Amino acid sequence: MDKELKKIYSKAMLCYQKGLIDKALNCCEKGISKDIYCAPILNLKGLLLYQKGDLEGCRVVWNINADINDDGASKEYLKDSKRDSDRLKLYSNAMLFIKEMRINEALENLKKCRESDFNIINVSNALASCYIKKGEYIHSEYHIEKVLELDKYNKEALSNKEYLKKFGNSSTKDKLLNNKMILRTTSIILGICIVILSLRYLIIPKVQFLKNPISLFTSSKDAKKGSNDKVDLEKDNKAPIKGTEGKSSDDKKTSGDINKLQNNESKFSQNEIKTDLEHKNYDKLYNVAMEFKDSKLNVNEKALYNKVLETLETEGVNFFYSQGMKFQKEKDYVNAQKELEKAFKHSNKSYLKSHIIYMLGASAENRQDIESAIKYYKLYAEEYLSSEYGDGVLYNLAVLNKNINNYESYKYASMIKSNFPNSMYFNTTIKDILKSK
Repeated sequence: MDKELKKIYSKAMLCYQKGLIDKALNCCEKGISKDIYCAPILNLKGLLLYQKGDLEGCRVVWNINADINDDGASKEYLKDSKRDSDRLKLYSNAMLFIKEMRINEALENLKKCRESDFNIINVSNALASCYIKKGEYIHSEYHIEKVLELDKYNKEALSNKEYLKKFGNSSTKDKLLNNKMILRTTSIILGICIVILSLRYLIIPKVQFLKNPISLFTSSKDAKKGSNDKVDLEKDNKAPIKGTEGKSSDDKKTSGDINKLQNNESKFSQNEIKTDLEHKNYDKLYNVAMEFKDSKLNVNEKALYNKVLETLETEGVNFFYSQGMKFQKEKDYVNAQKELEKAFKHSNKSYLKSHIIYMLGASAENRQDIESAIKYYKLYAEEYLSSEYGDGVLYNLAVLNKNINNYESYKYASMIKSNFPNSMYFNTTIKDILKSK
């Protein structure tokens, strides 16, 4: 990590420790825009999103870090986050219970949610609201403070805190102190009476309130790893159909069609494809998907072909993206482009699609293929402008189009100004482009 990234990371950590979670996230975005391979910043961003309850967002970041940097911490975070989908459902159910004033049922769900730090801000706010409704203000105050430790300016927590201050014209801390004083005074009087009557002493135990530390993440079972062993199978060879003498031209044509059909059938080897599916030979499956895309298949073949597509759209995308990022890190931009394009072809249902498009643009730019870089950056700007690389993509489009298509360059520079006025990319380079018109 260079000096500038260290400075950004230190600032992000300082903001996080001070309860400025949104500022910490902004610092992480700034660091990632400078170096997408910075593992500590990626991990921190994932953690912040995790605590804010953005399960998909934090998994995306940790997946990137695990793929690009082979980061062990991110891999562990991903394992631990598998059970959080269930916690998210519990939280949603709890919010419905609160609306229906079924507070005890809501509390049961929320306590299960607190087994990890996922969505801790929203869960703690919900717990505070439940305890307020039950009149248990000391418990409520604990959860309010837990929120404010992480998010100093959280509106819901501040609103709940204000309510507690106004209730009974004293804060809960004052109430707790008064209750202790009353208890102490009563105990003393009772003790004197007992001494007088029975000459015996009463020992009053002190009550201490202990604050239990909350662990960052719960452990989870190790995820099973898919085998990547390749199995070679021999294809069955079918004997060609021999022509006979004296056949008409139509007969020869028919014979050729039959021959062609048999060759096509021999290529779609169901046994071999099933083996490739079992052993996750994604490159072979990709070739099958491309080769038989427009072929006429029977019902069984079509069902198997759909299974191939389904596998590529889920596991295959991750595999090709991971391969592409490894080549990108090694500065082998040609092979990076090939692998990323494979991932892109089957990414319509994948959370990685925006990242794949961005990395295709970056890879093309590194190869000095400006036309392709502009194509992919433009696609990203059209579909994912509000995502994490939005301002950086607009900056790249403005700079790449400069002196090639000045109208487009000015357009994208204007978009940075209107959409990201506080971005680091709204700098002198962009301002000069805007002045040039």
